[in-house]
Amino acid sequence: RYVNPASGGPVMNRLDVYLQGLTKGSATTPRRSTANAACVVLDGAGKTKVGETEISWGRNDTFTLPHGNWITHTASEADTRLFVVTDREVLRRLELLQDEVQE
Repeated sequence: RYVNPASGGPVMNRLDVYLQGLTKGSATTPRRSTANAACVVLDGAGKTKVGETEISWGRNDTFTLPHGNWITHTASEADTRLFVVTDREVLRRLELLQDEVQE
């Protein structure tokens, strides 16, 4: 998570920004949230499952993660990184943020 060095909070008042590294061949834990996100593929390639839809992506691709869907990412190359911008912070401030993790 990128943070504001002065406050330790989000970089922007209403948006949160993350850099997510993915391990080749290993799927992330399924999660869903009331937050939306936009992803930019910095390096590598892989697939993301959003609900029942699977998205294939590679370097420099952009895709979105709409709220309310179970989401998992799987990298097909080593050193895969996603730059993620999300509205989590504004939802947290409005006390509307809900997150679930599938076990």
